[in-house]
Amino acid sequence: MFKLEESTVVITGANSGIGFEIARTLAKRKACVIFACKNQFWGEYAVNKVKLDTGNTNIFYKNLDLSSIDSIHNFSNKFNLDFENLNVLINNPTIKCDSFSKTVDGFEMNMGVNHLGHFALTGLLLDKILKTPNSRIITIGSLFYRYGKIDFDNMNDKKNFKSNKAYNNSRLANMLFSLELARKLKKHNIYTSSVSSHPGWTKISRNSNKFIRLFASIFGQSTALGALPTLHAVSLENVKNGDYFFPNKFGIYGKPQKKNILETASKSKISRQLWNLSEDLTQIVYKF
Repeated sequence: MFKLEESTVVITGANSGIGFEIARTLAKRKACVIFACKNQFWGEYAVNKVKLDTGNTNIFYKNLDLSSIDSIHNFSNKFNLDFENLNVLINNPTIKCDSFSKTVDGFEMNMGVNHLGHFALTGLLLDKILKTPNSRIITIGSLFYRYGKIDFDNMNDKKNFKSNKAYNNSRLANMLFSLELARKLKKHNIYTSSVSSHPGWTKISRNSNKFIRLFASIFGQSTALGALPTLHAVSLENVKNGDYFFPNKFGIYGKPQKKNILETASKSKISRQLWNLSEDLTQIVYKF
């Protein structure tokens, strides 16, 4: 198992849901866990709860608004000054907007927070990550990426906005980002691993389809079970660059299993195009 008691972990959206379960479990394993959250009240509440539950005082709340590039810069600058290592970065996309809105920087909110915000955060923390031996970047995905499409000409299209469509597109972007990052790490012979995970359907499903939400409320996994694929990605020793962890029952529920999707991915052209566009939009260029 990964030596979590000697590790520093940053997790976004850790104040609730699956993110909270992951953070609490890592805290029990004596990791130093940074709750990177937008809401200060609920972020500090979650941190104090975990401290009481686990006895681990090496837990911190740090303000991070993924809808603002300035906030991401501020968070990253403070982290890079305060911490020497970053063993694990867990990108935990949490937003689903039912109506069209934009981030501070003018991006459609689902794509802006779930993909571009995490793209920017990873890029600004990359130097610290690469300097930490055997570090891992874990992107929590969703099965709904299968229904997404990257429309490079209409990423901020208000006229044709549909909530589920925008969410699915952002989740496809998460998967493409994780894969392209894995390819680049491999190309540069870097031992950091880019890994993705999928929690399955949980009782807190964010998809607004009424049937799916009803199905999830009845048959969905608990948040504790939904956290397991990501916890495996964090803690197992034999994790490889490009690994994907997901429930073994149709990708919906069950015990975590993994496969390596780096070599089998067929959308490398799209992922490279998305990568280049993401660097242009965020003005953050990755340096390996």
